[in-house]
Amino acid sequence: MSLNFLDKILLCKKFWIFISAVILGIYLYPLFTDPLYVFTYDNLDSNIVWNKLLLQSGKIFASSDTIIPNMMNGLPRVSYPSEFNLYFWLSYFFSSEIAYRINAFLIHIIAFISMFIFLHRYSSIKSDIKTPFVCIASLLYATTPFWTPAGLTLPLIPLYTFLLLNIYFHREKPYEWILLFILPLYSSLILFYIFYLFAWGIFFFIDSIKYHRFHKKLFIALFLLGCIFLLTNYRTITTFLDPIFISHRVEFNIFFNESFNKAYNFAIHYFLYGSDEHQKTTIMPIWLPIILFASILGHTKQSINSLYAIVLWAIIIISIVFNIWEVPLHNPITLPLIMLFSFISAYYNKTYRIFYILLGLQVILAFYDGFCFYEGFAFIGDTIPFLKVFNISRAAFIQPFFWSIILFYALYIYANKLKYTAIFIILLTVSYFYMALAYTSFASTPRKDMFTFKEYYAPQLFNNIKKDIDKPLSQSRVISYGIEPAVSLYNGLYTIDGYIPSYPLKYKNTFRVVQPQCIKPKYIGKLKNGNKKLYDQWGSKLYLLCIDSVPENYVKHTTPTIPKVKLIADINGMCQVGAKYLLSAYPIKKSDKILLQKVGNYTSKESPWHIWLYKLKCKHQR
Repeated sequence: MSLNFLDKILLCKKFWIFISAVILGIYLYPLFTDPLYVFTYDNLDSNIVWNKLLLQSGKIFASSDTIIPNMMNGLPRVSYPSEFNLYFWLSYFFSSEIAYRINAFLIHIIAFISMFIFLHRYSSIKSDIKTPFVCIASLLYATTPFWTPAGLTLPLIPLYTFLLLNIYFHREKPYEWILLFILPLYSSLILFYIFYLFAWGIFFFIDSIKYHRFHKKLFIALFLLGCIFLLTNYRTITTFLDPIFISHRVEFNIFFNESFNKAYNFAIHYFLYGSDEHQKTTIMPIWLPIILFASILGHTKQSINSLYAIVLWAIIIISIVFNIWEVPLHNPITLPLIMLFSFISAYYNKTYRIFYILLGLQVILAFYDGFCFYEGFAFIGDTIPFLKVFNISRAAFIQPFFWSIILFYALYIYANKLKYTAIFIILLTVSYFYMALAYTSFASTPRKDMFTFKEYYAPQLFNNIKKDIDKPLSQSRVISYGIEPAVSLYNGLYTIDGYIPSYPLKYKNTFRVVQPQCIKPKYIGKLKNGNKKLYDQWGSKLYLLCIDSVPENYVKHTTPTIPKVKLIADINGMCQVGAKYLLSAYPIKKSDKILLQKVGNYTSKESPWHIWLYKLKCKHQR
């Protein structure tokens, strides 16, 4: 590949390392500002509170059946996070907000380093000018909006792969063994690595048969790694074996229950955007078109001259600017065509075989994720009930790792086939970075569905509320309406409701008396989401559901006047479960006629919440 003077400057190794440092610095800058805005869903509403409750309980190392009384009338220790987790210990040594900032910083920095190390060592390209492509692919990985509570689970995938490949090829250094066995302390077996280790186990089995050998080092590494993961996640593992603790997850029915068309659309969405909740990808609308063009360019036998290169770059840029890819990529036939083309290309094109194989695998992963929800495969869940309890779709979480490798090869194809590649790579990288800032899970400016810690938890507001609640707080349990229970729990209140991945099934059945109307089939359709489905098929959010709002989308009140709402719930049921107070983000209609006594309403300059406190007129109190 011949390079002109400009190309040599723009493809300079030091230049791109400097650019990468600048981009990461800008991306992570909000973590060093005040205020910091972060997503609520599966973050402020859950993991941060779980860590705080466990820390305050003083029962970090207690037996799994020890009761921590704050949430849902008391939950066993096994319901809370493992003590063998570095994110949890960050919360121990620092405040919740500082721990979040440190954790988010480590996630994105280590994601870049992890991918950079892997690509530099194990990409099949040995060119001296590959550093720019390694940097851009690593930036794609580092700016993925990883699910923060998972710690380094996903950012470490490239590094785990690097270490295991070193062991496989007998290139490992002694300290790499130590590193390999420390990493599980910041990773989750249940979220992803159970699938990762299973895949490596299959690789070991095939390798043993193909080469008629037993790779002792790899076997020891995988065995010990599996043991350490089991140790760090022992509490979660025991929930599946304990005959006394029956988790509400045994009634999970979130998989194998969608139509073929819906499952197929899930697959398309996953291919383009990843998982909205925990594993978004940012390849659209810039890098995926670049990748698909590269898949065609990879078959050209020689470089395209200057004039045609300019024309082709113009076509590529225009297609991205006007987003003409959205419609064809959502066409049902597109994914099968991409998969077919990729595997045929991998057969005939040995130079870029890895690129085409991984592109085809991405389509397979998308179909795997989508059809984990297809009702036609319900017999699998019926045959193996464990698959209903366990989120098997998360095996596809390796998707961003593959996308980064694919992008690396795609950019190398451009550098070999098209003139002026360096200039356009910089232009596209800057454009991508500007877009990636809109997908980040934290920001220094207000955004929809984001709160600061002070806004969301509103400590001053809840200090005023606690003054009007009977003492002791442990005997004056509350239930929330239109505001997530996490807010009350964070501020030291005790609740009969809550959100946690695993709790006793018996309590879920007990809680039904609180809202019998809401979980009847006939109630579905009156709200934005079917509450019976939310309660019966999932149930991890044990909330008052009878409100015209999907629980995970509770937002700030921005209007000065908040309309009164009707409380569609059973007061006597609340009393029966143990509630004494109702905390509502809305004033309740005719509260005095439905066994509610208004105590007060509360606001604070630091928070957008406007909370009404009602005391329940339970029979034993009348």
